[in-house]
Amino acid sequence: MKDQIAFFLLALTSIFTVVNPFGAMTMIASLTAGLTQNDHKEIAKKASLVGFSTMLSFAFAGEFIFNFFGISVYGLKIVGGVLFFISGYDMLQGKESRTKSVDTEDTDGHYGTAISPLGIPTICGPGSITASTVLVKQSQGFIGVASVITAILIVGASTYLFLRNSRRLLRLIGPSGNKVFMRLMGLIIMMIAVEYFFSGLGHYTQQIGLNKH
Repeated sequence: MKDQIAFFLLALTSIFTVVNPFGAMTMIASLTAGLTQNDHKEIAKKASLVGFSTMLSFAFAGEFIFNFFGISVYGLKIVGGVLFFISGYDMLQGKESRTKSVDTEDTDGHYGTAISPLGIPTICGPGSITASTVLVKQSQGFIGVASVITAILIVGASTYLFLRNSRRLLRLIGPSGNKVFMRLMGLIIMMIAVEYFFSGLGHYTQQIGLNKH
């Protein structure tokens, strides 16, 4: 039971920090500046649905993707660790994550921003796709998979609330508070990145050691 709770908390923390609702709040506030509050709320809802439905799709299709391309979960952990570290380092420095870099003018009208850049890749980017795929792959049984799906849904609902109320929240916490949260999320992502990287690397070094013998 303790292992299941620990895995759920790992999934929840990993997905939340990779999605980084605080960064998404800043993005939606800048993209919807000048729009009505109703339009702002509608874009927040559509962006959340697009982002997390895409993430759920990759979580469910992850097994097929692994089998089709012959990909090892350990290899994805190494790649994910590198992506997370780059993203976390950028956030720690107060920069926009390079793994979520987008052209904010390449949109299809106001509501096009809900799909890109808000839904993809701000909410569902390479990091969140990797996290959801790896977590489902390493989950044990139905309870493990259900824990990951539940974590994705919780983060999805909380992200929608953050986006919906972003104007009010950003006024409340101010620029300094937002920077503190961004740096804190970056630090957590970097720690997760190290765990992912060495977890994947450990498997390959063990295989090399066995092959030598």
